[in-house]
Amino acid sequence: MMHALWVVAALAASALVLVVAAIFLYQAVRGLWGVRAPAPLAPRRDKRFGVLVPAHNEEGVLGPLFASLARVDYPREQLAILFVADHCSDATVAEIRAAGFDCLDRQSGARGKTASLAEGITTLEAKHGDALDAVAFFDADNVVDPQFFQQAAAGLHEGHPVLQGRVGVHNWQATLFSRLNYMNAVVENRLEELARSQAGWSCNLRGHGMVFRRDVLQRMPWHSDTMVEDQEMLVKLVCSGQRVHWLEHARASSVIPETAKEAAAQRRRWAGGRSAIVGRSVRALWARFRASGDGAALNLLIDFLLPSHAVQLSLLFVAIVLAAAVCGLASWQFVLAFALLPAYLLYFIAGNLLSGVPVKTFLDILWAPAFIAWRTWIYLSSLSGVKRWR
Repeated sequence: MMHALWVVAALAASALVLVVAAIFLYQAVRGLWGVRAPAPLAPRRDKRFGVLVPAHNEEGVLGPLFASLARVDYPREQLAILFVADHCSDATVAEIRAAGFDCLDRQSGARGKTASLAEGITTLEAKHGDALDAVAFFDADNVVDPQFFQQAAAGLHEGHPVLQGRVGVHNWQATLFSRLNYMNAVVENRLEELARSQAGWSCNLRGHGMVFRRDVLQRMPWHSDTMVEDQEMLVKLVCSGQRVHWLEHARASSVIPETAKEAAAQRRRWAGGRSAIVGRSVRALWARFRASGDGAALNLLIDFLLPSHAVQLSLLFVAIVLAAAVCGLASWQFVLAFALLPAYLLYFIAGNLLSGVPVKTFLDILWAPAFIAWRTWIYLSSLSGVKRWR
């Protein structure tokens, strides 16, 4: 009996090590397409953008976004900026209007970001119609780069119907927690999103810094019954043969929570919303791949199934301990699992170096185990999904 249990444990250790190794190899090979960053596109100013910003009780938060929109290097008459205040009970609407921006004050109808964006798109269409070339989406905590719209106009001119700008962390130097989040984000941007796009697949939609050509939104109305409407739209786009193009030099950053306690609810919402749509998204993408052989559909399917970086590293730690205890320190299982630790470290360092992160910031990696444990707990506690947008 004990021998049988030992064999089962050895097989489990071997399988876990091989799964983590396969995940790392896949990511490392894909990341090669992100090593070389593209040059900025030749700036253009000939496209007219609708700009949508959903907001819910954001009193005192919107100042950085107001300032950044005022500084964008783009003709103001080419931007139709609309804030959508969703059932706000504070001074959000008054602050938006005092700053000189149009505001749709929603006090009835369905609550949530999806309903807000849908009504905002309808309002922009009614007011501006054919005068608009595209709609850009931002969040209330964003800071928009001055060159964003020039680069977005150039991306549309090149024929890309859906664009995702590079998203960053505005307050990344504020705390240790924000620096660790920033270091993880730049790896995702460079070795994952940029890499997918340059490989000819589709990058992800990130919820802000997105640009949709008007005809795309007309064909695919903004609708979702979950908190991750951007991910549902992404699946619809890929299943219809579209690609989301990563626009490296159209940048928008977010002011993120500076402590784990402040960030927990937001992270659970993201992780829980994604877990809620995994099943149907995988089925739809698999059907698309089987019918057409579309590599973008297969890549996105794999992305939906892969755990986050933090969960991957947690699985790796479990694999190392299990391999050592069951298979021995001289076993191939332990040697391979242990070798993956510096491999993952090099992957993250490479992503940060390529993105220009100061070398002195790398000392923060010493605190990574605690950060990984926190992110893993958030992921595991969100697997059943979440029920609230805010």
